[in-house]
Amino acid sequence: MNLYNKVRPSSFEEVKGNGAIVRALHSIFFTRGKKVEYEFLPHAFLFHGDSGTGKTTLARIVAKVLGCAPMSCIEVNAADTRGIDSMREIVEGVGASPLAGACRVVILDEAHQLTAAAQNVLLKALEDSAEHTFWILCTTSLSGIITTVRNRCSMYGTRLLRKSEVRSVLLDAIAQEYLEDNEEADSHLLGIVDLICAHTDGSARKALVLLEKVISLEDLSAVEDIVASECIESVSPETLAICKLMVGSLRKGKWAKVREFLKGTKEEPEKIRLAIIGFARYELLREGCSEDQILLLIKVLETLSRPCFGPGGKSLLAKNLCILCFDFNSVED
Repeated sequence: MNLYNKVRPSSFEEVKGNGAIVRALHSIFFTRGKKVEYEFLPHAFLFHGDSGTGKTTLARIVAKVLGCAPMSCIEVNAADTRGIDSMREIVEGVGASPLAGACRVVILDEAHQLTAAAQNVLLKALEDSAEHTFWILCTTSLSGIITTVRNRCSMYGTRLLRKSEVRSVLLDAIAQEYLEDNEEADSHLLGIVDLICAHTDGSARKALVLLEKVISLEDLSAVEDIVASECIESVSPETLAICKLMVGSLRKGKWAKVREFLKGTKEEPEKIRLAIIGFARYELLREGCSEDQILLLIKVLETLSRPCFGPGGKSLLAKNLCILCFDFNSVED
């Protein structure tokens, strides 16, 4: 079993980040310390957000809180079973009473991959769901879920983790899997954690995959090379093109290209910001950087130092990228 699954949270209390969602879910299932009866609970949940932000983890925790036994929980990757016939089989299979536990739960990962016809079958199931049946949809593309299905779900948008939250995830994983009881992480392990936090985009899964890959390396420069290159390879081609544009010497038409990208992208602003920062750090590691290039990279890192979470995240990112494109002297609000 890989590290990510070994340390996956199994209760709301263990989840790092997405505190508002965790509190909201807890309030749905527990009132004054007592579990809420099934008849008062939503029977369909929809978790949407970037890859590695805890959607499937939260789905499994919800199934556990509902009292669903493992053998009564069906987890389906919709990318592999996306057609109408597969969905009909699933719907027919959950109609009977659970073999064990108090209910049946169907977790549909990558639910946006379902065809429109399959989603209409799902819609009918959501409308006529038995009291003992619950549906949990997880998706990285909310727009791929038809409106009528979305309207019948209790929806929660997961977000990328902050640096401090990623750091907490990594330190907990190290303590659980790589240290003896009461042993503390040494400076080398803390250095690895710092490097991963500096380069990753807020995905807990990506950070843990990187930790497992580099934990045995003794040379921190080798760790940084691997972490930086892995993070660059994981971004979309469009975002990578903007990363290269922002650290390049091209000035004419730069803002027009950035503005066009921002208008069309569905990436979270914070993910874009972290990708550009990661690319700039990667470029700083390369040999042969000129003095002017180094000064530009430092300016990029300084200008994009503020996180871009929340409703104003896209505006803040656009403003700071505009500053870089026109080489303004001030980065103040």
